[in-house]
Amino acid sequence: GLESLPGRGRRFPAAVAGGSVEVIDEAYNASPASMAAAFDLLALAPARGRRIAVLGDMLELGARAPAFHAALAGDADFKAAVGAAVDRVNGELSAIERVRRFTLGAEPFTIENGRLTPSLKIRRHEIAAAFGGALEALYGG
Repeated sequence: GLESLPGRGRRFPAAVAGGSVEVIDEAYNASPASMAAAFDLLALAPARGRRIAVLGDMLELGARAPAFHAALAGDADFKAAVGAAVDRVNGELSAIERVRRFTLGAEPFTIENGRLTPSLKIRRHEIAAAFGGALEALYGG
């Protein structure tokens, strides 16, 4: 039968500055339905503080992955599914914690495209240069 790759669905603690976090590995193929399910799981997981979703590459798609990734960012159904998941998560949060607006990027932040440092910190000046208009719309409107 078909089996998940090792680690999928696993929960484990990870040390971070000032404490630890619980990582929930829901690394399945990206689709509106699977993303909505992952956001639902995140919303239902007990948490003290913030919940953070990290969406990764679709490497199983090979050379076509960047085009498919960009297409998802522009897909109205996908944005609606993410929006519905954000709304469900917001229902569990206090007013100060709620996501008010969001945007979907058409390409990932990677070391290769200069948006992340080798230690996986964001390069703010690169992000501002590439996404200044989108960020202004989020924070200015």
